[in-house]
Amino acid sequence: MDERERFIRGTLAGALFVGAAGAGLLVLAGRLAGGLAFAAGTAVSLANFRLIAAAVGRAGSEASWRDVWRGSLVRFALAGAALFVILVVLRAPILPFAAGLVLAQVWMIGHWLWVSLRALPGEGPPSA
Repeated sequence: MDERERFIRGTLAGALFVGAAGAGLLVLAGRLAGGLAFAAGTAVSLANFRLIAAAVGRAGSEASWRDVWRGSLVRFALAGAALFVILVVLRAPILPFAAGLVLAQVWMIGHWLWVSLRALPGEGPPSA
């Protein structure tokens, strides 16, 4: 497994853990709808990241960057449709849904920063 794939898998696994933990805590607190909404928010965030990673992995030439832009429009349309179905049709609570989206993104950004710091030559993150 190359470094890129290891990074993607680590990002997805961590965000999945964040989503499962948040949803589980909400369900244990008696908020079943909130737990499901949190999980749905995390799932939208994970799917979005996976689509971005796949598109950027194929990019390289000018023609492929045009495909990335087209793919981003499709990705935004899919995310918009998912948001509409989850929030309007299924009437999921918006705060837990937004929390799932945001906390998954916070994990992804934090993981990216951690991996980036570790890659610095002679530097690195503070030891734990």
